[in-house]
Amino acid sequence: MLADANRSGGIRFKAGPGRLVVFRIALRVIGVDLDDDVTLNVVSSRLDDLSWMEIDGRTLAVLHTDGDPVGATVQAARQIRAALPSACVLDVDQDLVGISDIARRVGVTREAVRLWVDGKRGPGAFPAPVGSAGSGERGSMRLWQWASINDWLRRYGLHDDEDALSAAQFAEVNAALFRVTGPLSRRAA
Repeated sequence: MLADANRSGGIRFKAGPGRLVVFRIALRVIGVDLDDDVTLNVVSSRLDDLSWMEIDGRTLAVLHTDGDPVGATVQAARQIRAALPSACVLDVDQDLVGISDIARRVGVTREAVRLWVDGKRGPGAFPAPVGSAGSGERGSMRLWQWASINDWLRRYGLHDDEDALSAAQFAEVNAALFRVTGPLSRRAA
């Protein structure tokens, strides 16, 4: 990955000739009620550069940046805390996916993904799962971080158009969020 200084003095990351990297970073936020009209007014007027959503009981603020992902994430976390004093940015959402999720996102069958996972088709070296969920009669469901799957797919031209943080960047951003002082105060989740 190459870095160039942009006009504002920041860094723009390129992933090869002419391709600008724009990171999609979903932040887990607590203390925000997206069903509250006052909160929605604050979000739309002071935090309109973020996309907000609730997924499976998690509130996410999604940041897109073509600059330094650590600096941009810390700045976004500070802006959230300043605009919504009851809010606390916990970390970057892991965006965990199972075989069915991968198949849907990539546009292939579940069987195709299962064969990639088992090393029976495709280029091999499929990323290791980060965990599993459930047990029961059919066994547990293996889970992967979408970022690692998308990196694997990118090597073979099957990726989506969004750039996700690498595992090292993911850890670096979470460490920076944990260290942030000032307008952010860490609370137990």
